[in-house]
Amino acid sequence: MANHEWIEFKERLREANPLEEVCCEDGVELTGPPEGPLRAICPFHQDSKPSLHVYVRDQRFHCFGCCATGDMFEYVRRRDSCSFSEALRSLAERASIPLPQWTPEERAEHERLANERRRVEDIWRMAVAHWHQALPPEVRRKWYHERYGFTDETVDGLKLGFADGGVCSALQAEGVSAEELIQAALAVSIGGELKDLWEGRLTFPYWRNGRVVYLIARKTERTPDKPWEEAKYRKLPTRSEKHAGISETVTNDYFFYEDAAHGAEEPLITEGVTDCIAANQAGFACISPGTTQFRSEDTPKLLHLCRAARRVRICNDAEESEAGLRGALETVRALDAKGIDVRLVELPRPGGVEKTDLCDFLGDNGAEAFRDLLGEAKSLVELLAARLPSDPGERADGLREIMDMLAAKDTVGRSGYRDRCTDLFGLAKREFDEALREAKARLEPVVAQPADGDPFTPAWQAEDPGRMVLAQDFRDELACFTVHLPTQGGFIKPFLLRSDRKAVAIGSDEARAWMGVNPEPSAIPFATEHGWSSGTEVPNSVPAFIEGKARVDAVDLWMSISNVFREFVVYPDARYHDLLALWAIGTYVFSIFEAYPYLLLTGPKRVGKSRTMELLEPICFNAIMAASVSDAVIFRWVAANRGTLLVDEAENLARRRPGDDSERIEIYNSGYRRSGRAYRCVGEDHEPKGFPTYSPKCFANVRGLQPLLADRAIHLHLTRTDRHIPKFISRNQAVRLRDIRNSCYVFAMDHHSEIATIHEQLPDLGYLRDREDELWEPILTIAELIDVLRLEADSSLADSELLVGQMRSLARDLARRRQEEEGETDLCCRIIEAIGTMLDERPPMGPLPRAEDDELYPAPNVVGYLRHYLQLERLTQTRVSTALARETGILNPDKGDKMRKRLDGKQVLVYRIRREAVADAARRFRVNWPMEDGIDQQDDSNTGDPTD
Repeated sequence: MANHEWIEFKERLREANPLEEVCCEDGVELTGPPEGPLRAICPFHQDSKPSLHVYVRDQRFHCFGCCATGDMFEYVRRRDSCSFSEALRSLAERASIPLPQWTPEERAEHERLANERRRVEDIWRMAVAHWHQALPPEVRRKWYHERYGFTDETVDGLKLGFADGGVCSALQAEGVSAEELIQAALAVSIGGELKDLWEGRLTFPYWRNGRVVYLIARKTERTPDKPWEEAKYRKLPTRSEKHAGISETVTNDYFFYEDAAHGAEEPLITEGVTDCIAANQAGFACISPGTTQFRSEDTPKLLHLCRAARRVRICNDAEESEAGLRGALETVRALDAKGIDVRLVELPRPGGVEKTDLCDFLGDNGAEAFRDLLGEAKSLVELLAARLPSDPGERADGLREIMDMLAAKDTVGRSGYRDRCTDLFGLAKREFDEALREAKARLEPVVAQPADGDPFTPAWQAEDPGRMVLAQDFRDELACFTVHLPTQGGFIKPFLLRSDRKAVAIGSDEARAWMGVNPEPSAIPFATEHGWSSGTEVPNSVPAFIEGKARVDAVDLWMSISNVFREFVVYPDARYHDLLALWAIGTYVFSIFEAYPYLLLTGPKRVGKSRTMELLEPICFNAIMAASVSDAVIFRWVAANRGTLLVDEAENLARRRPGDDSERIEIYNSGYRRSGRAYRCVGEDHEPKGFPTYSPKCFANVRGLQPLLADRAIHLHLTRTDRHIPKFISRNQAVRLRDIRNSCYVFAMDHHSEIATIHEQLPDLGYLRDREDELWEPILTIAELIDVLRLEADSSLADSELLVGQMRSLARDLARRRQEEEGETDLCCRIIEAIGTMLDERPPMGPLPRAEDDELYPAPNVVGYLRHYLQLERLTQTRVSTALARETGILNPDKGDKMRKRLDGKQVLVYRIRREAVADAARRFRVNWPMEDGIDQQDDSNTGDPTD
């Protein structure tokens, strides 16, 4: 691992392990305002009062009792009495960040570099304190106050200072050796004499998480007149042949004030460090590369800093040479190409003035005037359009670049430009559309055309097998998942990982040859928080699978997931734990099945609905948990990621509310089957396009779901318990849940063929209705596979101990409970049951001629019996006739099952009700009449202990 990679790895750990969270998880009770400092009883000595201070912004701690001080690495090192490398490992495990694969020699070297870097930063902090204290009042007033407009609060807060030429002697007096000063790049040796690197310069430290990570100095009138002092700004030198004594940990790969970008919605980027300080003082979160533009190697880091930004704005110097504008445009291009909404702010430059910078503008006009400029900031397309040359040839080239840029964007990114095309580009809408179509054509991959051939004569080819589902698919006896892996170039790219242990980059020629076509960008799954780990030292990770080192015991996997639910949730039925474990495993192979059951969790507050979803999210395939999901998110996210959608607090799904024009119910109704799709018009041409909606989904609310949607779900009603439930802290369980998730991927790769075979041979559940039978098939398929493996290990297992029996028993119990809850909503089933009982209890009714068939029943008598049996006084003869003839098929009018007979001098409607017709309807509607052989005689010993 290169040194800069090592530094970035440590910074990732810092960001992922906030010091205040680490302290709280250790039981250290912090009090005070959120921005800090937070106070607590120090855990490192016998403390009688809150002596420990935690500085949230700086991510450092200091105890005023025992003088312990440092960052989160030092905190963990002291807490665990361990080395720095062990503290590093502990924090990496806490954040689920894979450790680099080091040899013992590499580990020792990195620890040496880490200790060296810590010493360098300590020396820089001492130097910054010295220079700040040495700042002459005249320099503070003339430069920091009058020239730059900085307040004393800003100067003191950032420890801005003045290099007085005495830092070497001052630090040596505090125990810093000459070699260490040279290592920290603060001193040079001239003729054997140690000299300060800077003299007579303003000093600006680069702060990051409360640490000085780099330094830059600005020339003043007090700077010595020497050749090496001619530069306006001088940064710390880095190691080279000329500066061989400088530590290799001194690197110029930091941005000035980069802490300001963390979490900022609209960060600002400016050119100089003084402009950056002035902007932050005025209330604008601003960073600076310390020059006109970022280097190409800085782009990944800049993208990481701006990952949470809604919009990025860039404001460089306005100068006659346009050097700042050119540098800003390069940065804008780099961010725009990565899909970031970036705008450029142009400072006004009065006539006769060679240059205006942001610091000058804020000093002369104030923050409100700059806010007005921010509102006028232009996008890259608008900037290029405004700078289109008048020469026809050059203008055509400029338009081509703009159109290529627009063609690469999605529809949202292009929105608005067509309406303004005349003002921006001097084009009519028809000309704009034509230029955009040509640009799209240029972006399409070039396909070789045959040299000859009749374009009007069909050429027969093999049938297209259809496009793959990139997120998860099973074809040609291979399983495949899309995983996002780091590349040697430092980027994260999507790869198609196959069960033959081959990783193919999506978009490559090899992938196209296997898949048939290059996928649309919208079809490529995006990286999720809970994916397949790519760490080299993580069990069952992607590298371990490719190298053939991944091993998963399916039985242990099922038990480990079931135990997670047993540990953190108490359910009214012990079988729920196993059901949830099977359902979670099944999300990694749901594409094998024609339908996958939804889960519905209902019950009052505080019964474990949200906790169940919190456990499902890091376990299930590509899972996200949300309380509110828009229609567009549902079908676009599912179409790309095919992930598990966990919708908590789904009260709006219980019934359609007046004025609710959303279509999510219809989308959910279709999404439980493989064929489910939602159609939308997309693009400028409003082309109809189908978006798949099939994916696993789980809903939780108090009142249940609308009938059609509820028909697609396994309903688990939860109740409160008086048992103690351990507190669930996701960070503490992150490694455990990550290992389970990785094992689920390996399970799918290893067993997909067996699952498909078992599913094809799975018998119907005779006691369930068609829809319920279909929804329980995936659960029973995976249970069957696990039972086979369990019996191979222990053939003495009793039937009552097998998963299949328990799940069949649970399916039957839930079906009965559902039939009881549905009541009148399933009138056909109740009528079939009542007619069957009527045939058992009563002979044919009414005074009919002796020669007539014994299967004839007067309709009024049948309706009267049904009213009494079903307790439905308003049941009409028309409704009964419809149910018997059209809905259940008990009566067949074509065979004379409905006729008119004269009884007691009146014409009466008569039904011919055959026992075999009722039995057939009972089988079709899964009604327990006539009794299916063996159904009621099955062993009910697996119903589970409700108190468990």
